[in-house]
Amino acid sequence: MASQPSGEASRLFKIFTRELGLVTAIGQGARKNHSKLRYHLRDLGVAEVALIRGREYWRLTGVAEQIWANDIFNNPTKRQAAAKVFFVLNRLIHGEEKSLALFDNLQAGLLFLASTNLQTRDLARWIMVAEMRVLRHLGYWPDEPAVASLVNGVDWSEEALAPLNAVTMTRALSLLQQALNHSHL
Repeated sequence: MASQPSGEASRLFKIFTRELGLVTAIGQGARKNHSKLRYHLRDLGVAEVALIRGREYWRLTGVAEQIWANDIFNNPTKRQAAAKVFFVLNRLIHGEEKSLALFDNLQAGLLFLASTNLQTRDLARWIMVAEMRVLRHLGYWPDEPAVASLVNGVDWSEEALAPLNAVTMTRALSLLQQALNHSHL
């Protein structure tokens, strides 16, 4: 999800994984030009990583970038949409805790985002639904019948986003703001 320089040539990465949740991993020498990790790891990237537990941090030993994610990260508007959701995720998850349902739902949402050409209005809907689902999985979302099908669903399609019309959009925005306030984000 994010990274920062560490030492002379390494990078420290925050990685959201299916099996471990949010982990901090060090990519030893990842900033060197000849590093095998350098060109496959990027902020907001989607990759399959190999990790080994270290004393202080997990250690990155291998990475395979997911090609389908290039459709998101080569498109500035899609990248910005994904960044907003990752920002919420990064701020609300603390420590390693497995969350299969959250990971699977978010991955499905990213696959949908990568495979479609959403208009600006639909992109805003995607962001809202993704943020609402993250908040629900983390326990910050209230039970609200008006948007239950959007929040509790696992389907990512234009039809799944359609119930977010003018009326439910106003209610969903209000609930989203309340949930974010309760999370102290």
